[in-house]
Amino acid sequence: MIESIRNFVQLTPSIGTAGQPSTDQFQAISEAGYQQVINLAMPDHPDSIDNEGQPVTNLNMSYYHIPVPFASPRVKHVREFCALMKSLEGNRIFVHCVILETAVGSRKYAHQGPIAAFKQ
Repeated sequence: MIESIRNFVQLTPSIGTAGQPSTDQFQAISEAGYQQVINLAMPDHPDSIDNEGQPVTNLNMSYYHIPVPFASPRVKHVREFCALMKSLEGNRIFVHCVILETAVGSRKYAHQGPIAAFKQ
């Protein structure tokens, strides 16, 4: 069940976010109708999944990875995320990081316009 994923939040009818799903939990994400998965976690985090894109694409979902350093996100990260979200409008999108804060924060800034709070 998708609700069992750490810190899962349904932000809008088409956008869900959570902490790091397990490899098996991607099945629940697919069954919930998500078509796109955006991973904001750093690949060297101990909880990240090596080759995460493979199980995601094996379930016929598209996979995108924008590694965002938790302690110091930059404007470029937010811009890349915003552009990707815009390009995926009309799809069900699952956004995750390792815990949750990065995913929710990036989603929040995607709709607030100015991103001056982030370091250049």
